[in-house]
Amino acid sequence: MEILRIIRVSTIAMLIIVVVQGGASIDLQKQKPINSKAMPEVGGEIIEGLQLSARLDKATFRRDEPVLLKLSIKNTTTKPLFLRASYSQKDYQVFVKNENGKSPALTELGEHLKRNSIIASPESKVNLDPGQESEDQTNVSELYDLTAPSTYYITAKRVVPKMSGSGAVEIASNTVKVTIM
Repeated sequence: MEILRIIRVSTIAMLIIVVVQGGASIDLQKQKPINSKAMPEVGGEIIEGLQLSARLDKATFRRDEPVLLKLSIKNTTTKPLFLRASYSQKDYQVFVKNENGKSPALTELGEHLKRNSIIASPESKVNLDPGQESEDQTNVSELYDLTAPSTYYITAKRVVPKMSGSGAVEIASNTVKVTIM
């Protein structure tokens, strides 16, 4: 009986720690997250009715593994909005800093994109209905040399049209943390 009581108390303590640290609910029988997809993702500030969110499928990558940044832009208004889109490396600027606040070296492609920010490419118009999201991804390790083991902080930015139809404004995502081993 005493052993069962200790197991229950330690399981409850683990659950409390997970909740206090902002984790998902845990199925105590299976010890895995319940409905983790329903947990709201934190995104960047809502500007001009749009919110840019960044996420990674995992927090730790090997040095030789591609770091795929998933990007989502959401229409938070009650009316349709539109974006111009071509390809992720043109539509988004990605910024990476290490633990010391320094950017790792750009790769050859990263340097090319930085020097040639205006690249001719076909564009399309993406309509976003109220509450709708447009998703994209970009391989951060193609843009930055992420081979040095470290913790990095990644933010994406994108220029979007103003709701008034005149001019544009830059929006930024939340910052995601990744560890390279």
